[in-house]
Amino acid sequence: MLTGFDTFASICVLRQDLFQVVLFAILLAAREEELTLSTPDAVRSYCDDQFNACCAGCARASSILASSHQLPTSLYKMMLVPDDAKPSAPESKAEEHAQEVAANAASSSALPTDAPPAYEDIPPPAGFHIPGNLKPSNWVYVHRTNDSVKESFAIDSALQIPESFLPAIPRNEQRKNLFVHTMNGGIHSTVYLLEDRPKAELKVESMNGAVKLTVHRGENSAFNLVARTSNGSVQVQLPPDFVGPVTLAGRARFNVSDRLQTNSYTFSESGGVRKMFVGDMSKYNEGDWKGDEMSLSTTNGSIKVSYSDERQDVPAAGAGFWGRMFGG
Repeated sequence: MLTGFDTFASICVLRQDLFQVVLFAILLAAREEELTLSTPDAVRSYCDDQFNACCAGCARASSILASSHQLPTSLYKMMLVPDDAKPSAPESKAEEHAQEVAANAASSSALPTDAPPAYEDIPPPAGFHIPGNLKPSNWVYVHRTNDSVKESFAIDSALQIPESFLPAIPRNEQRKNLFVHTMNGGIHSTVYLLEDRPKAELKVESMNGAVKLTVHRGENSAFNLVARTSNGSVQVQLPPDFVGPVTLAGRARFNVSDRLQTNSYTFSESGGVRKMFVGDMSKYNEGDWKGDEMSLSTTNGSIKVSYSDERQDVPAAGAGFWGRMFGG
């Protein structure tokens, strides 16, 4: 068995020295192989041979790493095999052989010294996802007298719903894919429109309450949105690819985000009504427009419009009931 092993192990632990830890690992291997190292010279010779073989492996690994990353071999040798850990001259045949292997590994690969090419950070495309707790529906009708609406809705404008499940509507009124109405209560909802669907008709209104609506959609899903209230503010967040005419009507100010305003054409503002077009107006066909449309109105309150991916300002503390009701 190995003479002095327990004493050497204690020294390794106490010194916490990397070089000694490597030798400690070598001696562990010797113990598992049941080698007989009965003298200090035998221990030293065995450790020298194993350690130099380890250095040769490090040099070989550094050459492979340098080849894969297109960096000089010397840089990896400097990082993996410090100079002070390499013996100055071979003291045994095993050590001499290890150094020859390391030299051959370093010289056999002619490596370029150019730095790796720079790659542009391209963010992944933002996908359209409907929350798992929402089931797509169609011809949704919500009416509340003294309560608010805070639900989200997933609308599939191509989904067929049995007539017996649908509420009655006035004869002169067109059925909406989504209709939300409150008498005394605000509306704070998010609408998801499935992709590749017919144009959706959305109507959201309150008599006494603020209306806040965010619209997300998949590709090829146009919509016509009418949102209004008599007493309260109207705030709508549009999909970034919204293209179509917009009408804003109210007595208070119109707050259009800078980004959306930059992407819009304002044609007129008179008598509390602003008419504008958002997006590429060359696509517009007034006679048969199949794209987006929106009309927002309030009698007593402000109107705010922005894109859904824009940062929203946090309301100031202490705004109170009237601030929430009429604030923009």
